[in-house]
Amino acid sequence: MVEFGIRLNRITLAQRVLALLLFLYIGEIILGGPLGFQPYGMPLRKLLMVMLLACFAIHVLILRKVEAWQLIFVAWLSFMLVIWAGVVPLLNQNYSRYAFAEAFPLIGLLLIFPIMSAVRVFGVSSYLNFSNKCVFLVAIVVIFVWMLATFFDAIEPALALKLLFYQLSGDDFGMYIGPMPDGSFRVMWITCMLFPLMLIYKNINGFNFSWTVFYLVAIYASGTRSFLYACIFSASILLASERPKLAIFLLAGSVIGVIPFLQNLENIRLFQISNELDASSERSLQFFSLIRLFSDFPFFGAGFGASADMLRSEVAPYSYELTYVALLSKVGIVGIVAFIFPL
Repeated sequence: MVEFGIRLNRITLAQRVLALLLFLYIGEIILGGPLGFQPYGMPLRKLLMVMLLACFAIHVLILRKVEAWQLIFVAWLSFMLVIWAGVVPLLNQNYSRYAFAEAFPLIGLLLIFPIMSAVRVFGVSSYLNFSNKCVFLVAIVVIFVWMLATFFDAIEPALALKLLFYQLSGDDFGMYIGPMPDGSFRVMWITCMLFPLMLIYKNINGFNFSWTVFYLVAIYASGTRSFLYACIFSASILLASERPKLAIFLLAGSVIGVIPFLQNLENIRLFQISNELDASSERSLQFFSLIRLFSDFPFFGAGFGASADMLRSEVAPYSYELTYVALLSKVGIVGIVAFIFPL
């Protein structure tokens, strides 16, 4: 029994390679731009993903051990793909190549296996600290480029950054770098969604004023409302739980300081909330369109690949900005419950 336990806890060479590959994968995701490095047209991100899964498979073969939760997870994922990427679209007579295209990213959830295995080698903190260093570099670039364009009217670095990502991945998908209708300048690509996560991480063990301000500035420079509001809310909760008196003082000071500039704030896109709530706004139209789709298929949804009566993209008609509302309309009440099951 003792030998059996030692064998299961053994760290194999495949597991060590896997653990190192995970550092490369994290770095590539964060620093590689929206679509990642694609040398000679080959997506490095997908290659690393395949290598991670392959190393994990070798590790499992060496140990000859599969844990119960891993089997349950594979069964759950297979069920989700078969039902909502196959059966439901067929029954609703809307099956197309889009069903597979939208469902395929779920395969990435299998990375939970190599990630859990890698964590046993170097620990969670090693990967989180490494991620923060990479995100820090991205935030520095975002702030620097945004400041040059906003305060010095120098947009050349922004154009160079956009061109760099285009050269790396061959497409400008997921990039929002340039002037906005209200005259502001935005520097954002998909990686910037990690700013709020890193802000929370740096405050987990106690409120850190420097990191909080740094990431708030970076998020403001990215011009993303949802990120900004989520971070302000998270930072306020973290500060109030640790330093309630300081939180009250800062809240009062912020309210007093903002009141004289309320009218000016309405001209800044990041604070134009009323426009988004307007029935004629793009997000409102998407929301009601998706809700209508959900009302047609409330229990099992319309299936992956389905689109509402309003299209956001001709290239990917199944894609919508309101991700969670879109998910509800695609998988229905039963599907949402099934998604929650692994949690």
